Amino acid sequence: MIDDFDFDPGSGRIALLCRGVTGERWIEIRNSAGEAIRRIPPNYLPHHPRWSPDGKKLTFSGNDGRIAVHDVSRDETTIIYDDNRMQAGFSRWSPDGSHLAFTAYGRHITEHGFTRPPDLFRHEIATGVTERLTNSDNFVDRFPAWSPSGRQIAFHRGDLDEDEKPQEACIYDRTRKSVRPVLKGTTSQHFGLSPWSTDERWFSLSERTESGYRTRVVDLSGQAADCLKFPGREGVFSSEPGSTELLCIDTGEVAWHEVPSGRKCASIQLPPGVEVAKELTWHKVAFGDHGRCVYFIGTDGKVYFGEKGAGCAVFAEYDEPAPEYSLQEFVVTASDGLELPAQRLVPASPRNVAVVYVHGGPGGDLNRTDSWAMCLVREGFEVVRVAYRGSRGFGDNLFQANRGVAGVKDVQDVIDTGIAWHNHFGAGRDLALFGNSYGGYLGMMAVKHPESPFSCVVATCCCMNLRVLPGRHGTLLPPGAIERERALEERSVRRNVERIRVPVLLFHGELDTVASTSDMRRLHESINESGGDCSLVVYPDDTHGLAKHRAEIFAKVSQFVDRNAA
Repeated sequence: MIDDFDFDPGSGRIALLCRGVTGERWIEIRNSAGEAIRRIPPNYLPHHPRWSPDGKKLTFSGNDGRIAVHDVSRDETTIIYDDNRMQAGFSRWSPDGSHLAFTAYGRHITEHGFTRPPDLFRHEIATGVTERLTNSDNFVDRFPAWSPSGRQIAFHRGDLDEDEKPQEACIYDRTRKSVRPVLKGTTSQHFGLSPWSTDERWFSLSERTESGYRTRVVDLSGQAADCLKFPGREGVFSSEPGSTELLCIDTGEVAWHEVPSGRKCASIQLPPGVEVAKELTWHKVAFGDHGRCVYFIGTDGKVYFGEKGAGCAVFAEYDEPAPEYSLQEFVVTASDGLELPAQRLVPASPRNVAVVYVHGGPGGDLNRTDSWAMCLVREGFEVVRVAYRGSRGFGDNLFQANRGVAGVKDVQDVIDTGIAWHNHFGAGRDLALFGNSYGGYLGMMAVKHPESPFSCVVATCCCMNLRVLPGRHGTLLPPGAIERERALEERSVRRNVERIRVPVLLFHGELDTVASTSDMRRLHESINESGGDCSLVVYPDDTHGLAKHRAEIFAKVSQFVDRNAA
């Protein structure tokens, strides 16, 4: 699979963030002939590769919170930002290549949440000086995007004090050292990788509506009072000088439109069953040939190339043989009647023990290439998955059904899935539970219930409560300060340790920012002191995702599940 990429039109080189079946990620750099010329190994935990304007260097952020620059000709990787107090990410080059913009938040967390929300930073390459551009205890500032002149930086801003307030697209003015919103609105906003027109007059953003996202273009000069409407979920501008064409990303096609007229210039039909992939906030696209062609990652994990008015074809791919299994889809009827899409991933010769695997989130999906699920299948387990309420990919009704009831209703969804599997597929077989990240939290909360059908639970990268998601409290928790605080206490794993009566196996990376090692050790001790059976494995050199130790983890998981089968 290819999770992310960037294309340098000057050299024709492409940087691919590849992911193996076991979850390891590395960056492979290929030349214009498609030959691999450089490899940035998994030990850097790389994410989000971005080319410098001259195509000679590549920046990327590590999942361990560091920012790096790789010199392609020298094949040297230099860590340019490493602060053990901060977790940095999303580095982007300034147009002249002299600076990087990135965001970083406080790495050390407590049971009461983050010590420092994300701020916007600027790093000067020549001097190594890093400057904090925004500085607030209340705002969540992320995903920077330089303007073509380098005088402004756009970013996303959320408000922790008013978590019902929609996310805004904002602009930091380097000259005035001030922040202003792109457009004051009542709906959540985001923007793509290239939201600026080359003359900096136009800015493309997406607004969330009841039916999905819509593309709007704002005239930053103020000459046009109203926003311009464009089709598609997201629009990105080409970086070619003088160009005001907007590439609109829609279902089944990408299309170029003139700004401000809106005239459709050309389009590319996407391959059947493939859409432009999106990660976190933006779709993964890049331009080539002076804006006349586009590169993008498809939802099948391949990089495609397309020219204006023509079709598209696979440009780059990475395939690693996945474990063989049959996919069987079914529906779980939750206790309150909500229908939940579910899957069984059944290997040719499954063990007698099956595993309900709960993906992370809130807001994750049933990604068929999920590395945790694939590792479980490789170990011979039948893997049962469910799109619990709050999951994406199955419509807004399912996504919104978790509003205010996270840590309660989605926990019951996990329990209902286990019961449904036993009733329809699991006669005479045992069922274990495996949860990752937020899924680990749901798993730990599920096994405290008397009706839990699980013989044991494994939790990786587990968060212990909802306090570590302060920017999501407006959607996850009930309204009102008193009700919200009560919910945070009641929906805590630590609050419920005395009710956990099945064996527990916890895996944690010491560099993880979702839970601290001291908190995980206290949880481990609390379960055992309450008469439970809990084991904890801590990896000092790993972080959220535990990508460095998957083989060892799954060897331990197999032994643990087999040992605790009913």
